[in-house]
Amino acid sequence: MSRSPLTIDRPTYDAGALQNRAQGRQLLLTWNGRPKSELDTTYRAAQAAHGRREHQLAQDLYAQALEGYRQVLGATAEETIAVLHSSVSLYLEQDSETEAYKLLEDSVQAHVTLWGEDADQTIHYALDVANLLSGCNREDDAIAFLRSAHSLIRRPRASGDAPRESSPERASLPGIGELLAAAGAATRYSDLSSLNFGLSVARNANKAGEPAAEALLIAIIDHCEYDPGRLAGQRLHAIAEIIDLYRTRGFSYTSGDYIGIIQKAESAFNATVRNRAWNPDDEGDFDILKACLRVAKSMLDVNEYARANKMFHKITEMTERVFGLGEHAITMLIEIGRFHQERNGWSSSRPWFEHALANAIQELPEKDGVRAALEMAKDKRHFCYSDSSGRPFKTIFGVSGVTIRPPRLYLGA
Repeated sequence: MSRSPLTIDRPTYDAGALQNRAQGRQLLLTWNGRPKSELDTTYRAAQAAHGRREHQLAQDLYAQALEGYRQVLGATAEETIAVLHSSVSLYLEQDSETEAYKLLEDSVQAHVTLWGEDADQTIHYALDVANLLSGCNREDDAIAFLRSAHSLIRRPRASGDAPRESSPERASLPGIGELLAAAGAATRYSDLSSLNFGLSVARNANKAGEPAAEALLIAIIDHCEYDPGRLAGQRLHAIAEIIDLYRTRGFSYTSGDYIGIIQKAESAFNATVRNRAWNPDDEGDFDILKACLRVAKSMLDVNEYARANKMFHKITEMTERVFGLGEHAITMLIEIGRFHQERNGWSSSRPWFEHALANAIQELPEKDGVRAALEMAKDKRHFCYSDSSGRPFKTIFGVSGVTIRPPRLYLGA
């Protein structure tokens, strides 16, 4: 059966539509004389029939419960959406895409009409739809739908429109427009905030085991390769993420996909180091080196020892060459040392901590906390940021994963 990808239409807000939206729907306690408790019973009966593979009975019961919930609770209510998605899943199990997609299109349109096309509620739901399609092995249709949503959400704003407000948790929410700016090479969007947000969404999808995570990351990498200089950091982070994905999902080290991404990682790393116009006054260049570090760590995690070690040494060399022997270089050396210490113990990490200590002795005051931590590590054969009493040394600058934050954060007087 040929499929028609989901679409999302921009509503026309004439005076009548705006008045209806302001007035809201009619508040009801029952539908066809049936209270919500009875609709709940119908929904549970539909689920039971679905489980018994009595497909036609289940779909009829889902339809009754869905219409009742729409009337009593509203088309965008959480329980209404749950029934609708159950019905969609059943249709897709039977390869009835036309019926499934019509339900989803109507539901998305209800969100657009009620909340607006670029509201958080609409963005959340559009991504939920994409995840549902992906989970039902409709990744291509999920991507096509997201492109449609992206073109709508990222439309130019009319001069009289109020600016969009951003909720406090907005930065951590999966946004449709940003995801597609990264995922669709055909869209050719290249703003860094969109790509960074798309990477965050892809990373969360990877952690959740979403089937579409690989396709999204590959699309982000392809997109970044249109401008590998300006988008070097995003490209490197996406490559590291997909290496992690292959590792956690048990890809064979001899598979074509695995070999291809390892080669791409090495090529992207070398091109970035070789071609970038490094600037010691640009913290963005330190961010690029942190992205290089992310790739090196991922390479070591998949036992690409020779390549990873070569990268670690090149990162150290470039950090010292660009930023000198001070805090940037010491921070980077400590981060590499901590990674080796956690993975393989002191013997593997010792050269990095000793290198960091040599820089610290040359660049930092004698009573500096970082220097004290490195000196204690040499004696105890283990590095940590706490002194013998378990309290953090003074004047330690923050190191958290690959989020390295010079200048230093003072922790005490």
